[in-house]
Amino acid sequence: MLTPVEGNAAVEAYLDLLAGCVGSPRTEFPKLGHQPELLARIDHFIESHLAEPTLNPAEIASAAGVSVRHLHRLFVAKGCTVAEWVRERRLERCRTDLSDPRFCEKNITEIAFFWGFSDSAHFSRCFKKEFGICPRIFRSAAWSGQWNGEQPEQTRSFLALGSIHGNLPT
Repeated sequence: MLTPVEGNAAVEAYLDLLAGCVGSPRTEFPKLGHQPELLARIDHFIESHLAEPTLNPAEIASAAGVSVRHLHRLFVAKGCTVAEWVRERRLERCRTDLSDPRFCEKNITEIAFFWGFSDSAHFSRCFKKEFGICPRIFRSAAWSGQWNGEQPEQTRSFLALGSIHGNLPT
């Protein structure tokens, strides 16, 4: 049995320990040294699931073992939002497939839908905004060898050439 003085000392020691634990909350962020590793895992997950139209920040965060809020913070540091990154990656995949003659049997909408887009008009607007050319003209230019990967100047030249000759691609 403790004397009153010993009891008070024990309670004070316990409260000091408790205050130390409660007073300095643990951070939910991984250490800075782990951030590149975490971003690499997140990028790999996104790349592996781009074709899934339901891919969303909650699913990505869950797979990475972080909160949705923390996921968004990581992407702010990367200079974009999660949705922008997913859209950019999907657009790149669509662009690759549209320029590949092996996919000539697939129409533009099929390629867009395969890579997670669910509306062809939205896809076309996003594609044109990202690459400066509509998907149909891009595909035609890529297959005819008139596309060298450059953007607006190349697009204007190609469109001018087609209108002069009266044969804009369909």
